[in-house]
Amino acid sequence: MKKIMMIVAAAALATSVQAGIAVTNCNETVNPECPNVVFKVTASGKIVDGLSKEYKTVSKLKVSKAALVFFGTGSEDCCYDTYSLYLPVKVGKENYKVLISQEAIECWTIFGKKLAASQDSYAKNKKFKLDSQMGISYNGTPLNGDDPTEDLIDGDLTFIATAIGKATYKYTAESAKKSACSTGCEPASYDVVPGTYKGWFAGFYPASGDELCFTCTCNELDVFGGTWKAKYDASKSVKNGWKQAASYAFGSAAAAKMAAEDIE
Repeated sequence: MKKIMMIVAAAALATSVQAGIAVTNCNETVNPECPNVVFKVTASGKIVDGLSKEYKTVSKLKVSKAALVFFGTGSEDCCYDTYSLYLPVKVGKENYKVLISQEAIECWTIFGKKLAASQDSYAKNKKFKLDSQMGISYNGTPLNGDDPTEDLIDGDLTFIATAIGKATYKYTAESAKKSACSTGCEPASYDVVPGTYKGWFAGFYPASGDELCFTCTCNELDVFGGTWKAKYDASKSVKNGWKQAASYAFGSAAAAKMAAEDIE
């Protein structure tokens, strides 16, 4: 399967086929805009902290209500190439709102023992549970979730986050209606519904606070790392679902400011 094809909010798209493409006859299609794919994100770990106390220390890092949004494009099938991350982070007793907008997704795939069988099967409503991976990374200056026109930190943030999960694949062959298709036309839908992903993250950001350096040249970087979980949210995975995701993570006022500044 060259592209991940996905139906989200299945009840609302019950008449759609091929992941949101409504076939009106055998030769013409109507292609609505691809829905966003939204995950609720939580995370925990540790970070070298030179800001929250009068001395440099190691603090806990905690994320409780964050969102990861995948943005799709496609003339027929939806494929997903970019992501945004809306990330409220608590470091020690300090709170930050990290906004990363429209970065490239490194990988998002399904695979496993039953992959070939899932693609070759034409049985109605037959589902296959497949392994899945996702990977995102970033190197730049993140925005402030409270004010998306301002940088959050003075310098670049670098991280990589990877996760492993499951996805459900289903092929459905539908009976053709004479009013919609000519004889022999059989519209079909291929649904891939993500599950929950769990994984790891690590990264660097500009150092602050006093320290001794064992390397020949001090790079002036601090580190962080830990584990994270991304849970698929079907209710927010709709067209312009990023607005709901931003409101969930940052609040309605910040989400409205993002929309006004055209920052997704």
